[in-house]
Amino acid sequence: MRRATPGEGGSLRGLARWRADQRYALGEAKQTLGKQPLATVLIMITLALALLLPAALGRVLGLLEANIGTWPTTPKINVFFAAEVPPGPLLQRWRAHPDIADLRVQTAQASAEEFQAALGVGSALGKRFGAAPFPPLPSVVVVTPREDAQAPARVKALAEALEQEAGTLGVQVDLAWVLRLRGALEVFSMLLYTFQGLLTTAALLLVGTVTRMALLERLPALRTLRLLGATNGFMLAPFIYQALAYGLGGGFMAGLGLLVLEGALSPALTALASAYALPLTLSASAASSFLFLLASGLALAFLGALLAGLWVLRRFESGLEQTA
Repeated sequence: MRRATPGEGGSLRGLARWRADQRYALGEAKQTLGKQPLATVLIMITLALALLLPAALGRVLGLLEANIGTWPTTPKINVFFAAEVPPGPLLQRWRAHPDIADLRVQTAQASAEEFQAALGVGSALGKRFGAAPFPPLPSVVVVTPREDAQAPARVKALAEALEQEAGTLGVQVDLAWVLRLRGALEVFSMLLYTFQGLLTTAALLLVGTVTRMALLERLPALRTLRLLGATNGFMLAPFIYQALAYGLGGGFMAGLGLLVLEGALSPALTALASAYALPLTLSASAASSFLFLLASGLALAFLGALLAGLWVLRRFESGLEQTA
């Protein structure tokens, strides 16, 4: 079968003509990429970094958002007393409080035993405290608010009321860290979306600039193709295939990097969650993330090359190729 020549049969006349045009465009793109292997690899690496950085941050954010719902979020109010045991009448009155669902009393002796267990029997601090008189620790009443009284404002008001009781040393609300974490996640999400938008724009500009420079270098050949009746699609096809190669390589590198990072960080994240007694379920969608990065690289490369190509051809048709 005779190989198609550039510009032959400008309009598509059936599947055979379209396939011949695509074979010609693929051959041109392959030849161009083979002439500049180092530049091709550098462009792919740049695209990979632009895709990998927001994807990795997004995976961490998604992991936190997916697991924060399973973490203990029921607010607990710890009320500390100087006495060995909190006053009984006070506890009875608290149990009848309309905003309190449950009370758990921990004596000063139990607090000391818990503190010693946390230090460790064989540790240097544990041996030092075991040999010397142990300093007195307060007793604690752990208050669980009712479900309809767990709003942050209601919990804060209840904690302030309990702190005013006689004999109390102070209160501590255990949910404060969860509220701070949620607030930090919201700020982090906004920053991540901004970061993703900037890097997406950078990827589009990179592919568009490379395509524009390649088209400008081939303007004399494009002028000849136009005289032979070649369409915009025929002239742009080699450059679009070239950009798709960049996107495929960059997306593959980004997906592979994401898998490596997730495999390296997963044990550390699991150990960190275990240290704080928090359940952590690692997402099993690493393969889907890999495919998403691959598709994103192809889509960004195609869009960047198409926009740049149409812009250059538009200036070319207007006779302004020298100033494009």
